[in-house]
Amino acid sequence: GSVMTGPGTNTYFVAGADNTWAVIDPGPDDPAHFDAVMAAAPGPVKWIFATHTHMDHSPGAVRLRAATGAPVIGLVTAA
Repeated sequence: GSVMTGPGTNTYFVAGADNTWAVIDPGPDDPAHFDAVMAAAPGPVKWIFATHTHMDHSPGAVRLRAATGAPVIGLVTAA
């Protein structure tokens, strides 16, 4: 299964084993977006994937990694 965080974002959750989840493109480094991602998480975040470095796709990976301890796979643009 997968979950998208909502209109205006391109952040997805993809199911892994044992109710763990991958976040694809965690979005901007914005507190409101981060809160929306965390609220939408169906379970523990085990991986963070940044598909590319656009400002609306990857900078949120840093905040998400700090909150979850999940590794980031891909390149991240600093906010």
